[in-house]
Amino acid sequence: MNIKTATLFAALAAALCAAAAFAAPPRGAKTTVASRVIALRFIRFADDDGANAAQVSLRRIWNAINAANAMMYASGSDIRFTLDPATDPEETVYSTNHNNICVPQDGWQDAPQGADPAKLCPPLPPGRDEKTADEAIKAAQEGGAIPVTVRGGFGRVEWHDGRWRKSGGPAWGVYFGYLDIPEGFGAETTLAHELGHVFGLAHTFHECGSDECRRDPELSGSPLTVEGIRRQILAAVSSGRFERTDKKGMLAALFDGDLAQGVADTPPDPNYKVWGSSFGDNLRAGEITHLCAPANASLDVAVTFPDGQKEIYHFAPDRSDIMGYFKNCWNSNTRYFHFSPGQLAIMERNLQGKMPFVDISYADTDTWRNRDREPAPQSAMQIYDAPAHAQDALVYVETGAAQRAYALELSGPDGKTRRLISEAETDPQKFPPAQKTMYALDVSALKTLNGTWTLRATASGGAAPPIAKWRLEFR
Repeated sequence: MNIKTATLFAALAAALCAAAAFAAPPRGAKTTVASRVIALRFIRFADDDGANAAQVSLRRIWNAINAANAMMYASGSDIRFTLDPATDPEETVYSTNHNNICVPQDGWQDAPQGADPAKLCPPLPPGRDEKTADEAIKAAQEGGAIPVTVRGGFGRVEWHDGRWRKSGGPAWGVYFGYLDIPEGFGAETTLAHELGHVFGLAHTFHECGSDECRRDPELSGSPLTVEGIRRQILAAVSSGRFERTDKKGMLAALFDGDLAQGVADTPPDPNYKVWGSSFGDNLRAGEITHLCAPANASLDVAVTFPDGQKEIYHFAPDRSDIMGYFKNCWNSNTRYFHFSPGQLAIMERNLQGKMPFVDISYADTDTWRNRDREPAPQSAMQIYDAPAHAQDALVYVETGAAQRAYALELSGPDGKTRRLISEAETDPQKFPPAQKTMYALDVSALKTLNGTWTLRATASGGAAPPIAKWRLEFR
């Protein structure tokens, strides 16, 4: 789901893979690591007549790629993503059938608030002709890249700010194939989440797939409320499928969406909607204050059985797992999003066995590790061979055992100190201990990148923690 090569984009992609050579600073050690780099080819779509062309920019693309790379780094993976040099945000593929999920009816904008959105914009029929889109997807795959099709048409219509508006609708990743996302890309976690699907990962919660579930979503599939959880547990016990005391087995079977896939290290996840309804958030209004609060990391559900006996069932989903639906918790203190080791193993297996079209390149990068854990939270690198036309510095950081929030500052060869701002989070100055993350810094105005770069951690009310490990790359 054709693309022309643009010299500018080729240069950008090549620069991303360029690595700086680091000299080992005093009391430190220099090591070289190799990252596997996979290209993503973004394909812009419009309707057959050119209407509803997706709005795509390089900045938005790089923001999404950077966020995905930050998650791969936080997960301990050596896989990184880059922009395929064949991507041209101005090149357009015309396909009304692919660019839209639904067809807006005449007068949809004038309908009253209570109108049925599915009738205002009914879905396009399944099996519709998408030959043009299929050819673009195939061309990207033949070029060794994972295709990312970007839609600008109607996904659905939504009532917002007193009137009906067009919405891009959902994003999805097709197993071992491609990503399909609306313009704007949704949350910054969207690209990484859908890449997980492309690599074969399921959601951490169960899907609603049965006729019975569609009739009563609280009975099976993904529950919407705590009462829905109770009803599922009561049904599972009354059917004889589980003993009421087999809590581990029952919760895994009912609420662990990727267990059948072989992922055993993601806990049962009853769905973020249960969290929102339980802790008082109005999810329809976009409220996630309680949904993402660190204090609300677990939920106990009391179930009373027909004989009067009561059991307590404990839920503690990993709200920072990218394959769950807690993705709006990005700005919370629940930890940065990541893939679990079990999920990474599935991704690796599928990359090797079911995605032969993907070309993998290798980029050597140098890493400086503060092995001595110096008391002073400062470390320096001497850069000798930085690329001549880099636009951004990527700073990968793994903190030490911090006991308080702190800020990171980076000083460059020009002597200026810059406070690091993560592209993956709006409040990057505060995060939990032993945390990995990535920051991006515009260095296009610097005359040279060679020289001494110093990273410092600062904290109010006490000493800042040492920096366990950090890496500097340029693109």
